[in-house]
Amino acid sequence: MSAYSSASEQSSIYSPPGPQDYQVVTASMTSNPQNLSNADKDRLLHALRSHLVNTLPELRRIERIFAALPNNAPNTTAQPMQKAWLHYVDSHSLLNELRGLTRHYPFSSECLDEAKASVPRATGNGNFCWRVLKWVRDQYVLAHFALSGHGLCGRGRRMY
Repeated sequence: MSAYSSASEQSSIYSPPGPQDYQVVTASMTSNPQNLSNADKDRLLHALRSHLVNTLPELRRIERIFAALPNNAPNTTAQPMQKAWLHYVDSHSLLNELRGLTRHYPFSSECLDEAKASVPRATGNGNFCWRVLKWVRDQYVLAHFALSGHGLCGRGRRMY
């Protein structure tokens, strides 16, 4: 093969990865979560522990599936779900998604850092992400940042 071969003819360590065949949440899981097999449950738990799932919609889908499981399931699903939410917030995935939702008004990392510092990390009620977002809403943090001249952009940055 020549050095000028097309990318489709040869694979390279520099080429982006192709689509993955691994689908974490399937349609059968969401349509009938009460009949979730142990293998599917283990696959979801593995996805949470290994951070294969790290977006708000995917985490919510898994959370809904786990919420529909029989009463004995929370013993095995609560801790991995809680750790996945912590990772989601701490890995800046929440910040990236908020910035994607507020393209015209960039969301400040300072605002989110203030909220993360003010919310207890380990409590039994609700997930960390929702508690952070609720704190931002209830404390009028966005209004505070906007009125203080920082806007949603944070200190020293202006939007034009």
